[in-house]
Amino acid sequence: MTAEPLATATGSEPPTGTDGPDLAASGVDAGYAAAQILHAVDLSAQAGRITSLIGPNGSGKSTLLKVCTNLLDHQAGSVVVRGDDIAGLSTRQ
Repeated sequence: MTAEPLATATGSEPPTGTDGPDLAASGVDAGYAAAQILHAVDLSAQAGRITSLIGPNGSGKSTLLKVCTNLLDHQAGSVVVRGDDIAGLSTRQ
């Protein structure tokens, strides 16, 4: 699921010269025990822009955020923060 931001935090264009998004999740599968919650989810967010994640209760919003912050392991796909894959990093890193 990818959404374009409606506005930027400062009301101006985002910083230029970046190679890609600051946060990119691609093809993420994740869940709890036997319940798979996320199925091939994509997300892209860039610093200086407002990005919202909306959906009904139980649709996986919190699960996706937990995966993106490395609080929950994902079974498939990748999460990259500022060019670094978070796989194998501690939550603190």
